[in-house]
Amino acid sequence: MIESKADHSSWFIENWGPGGRPEPKSLFHKDVLLAKIHKEATEQAGAVGGLPQVRLTWHFSEMVFKIYFMEWLLANGLALTINTVHFP
Repeated sequence: MIESKADHSSWFIENWGPGGRPEPKSLFHKDVLLAKIHKEATEQAGAVGGLPQVRLTWHFSEMVFKIYFMEWLLANGLALTINTVHFP
């Protein structure tokens, strides 16, 4: 299974200082838009979690969103279920 993610970097404030990470621009971006994507990821991971022959890969066109999302996957125990790749 392949999921494509594009044009999401505008949702973030890029904070690349020491220890900085991409942060959502507003509560709307965090609580509505990103919450929807988090729900999609959780549902898709659940659908393929018990099927070792099925791979779920999310393709990201922007590194900012891939970094944010990869950290979210790691924090929520989904990094081994959802593979991520960057295609600019």
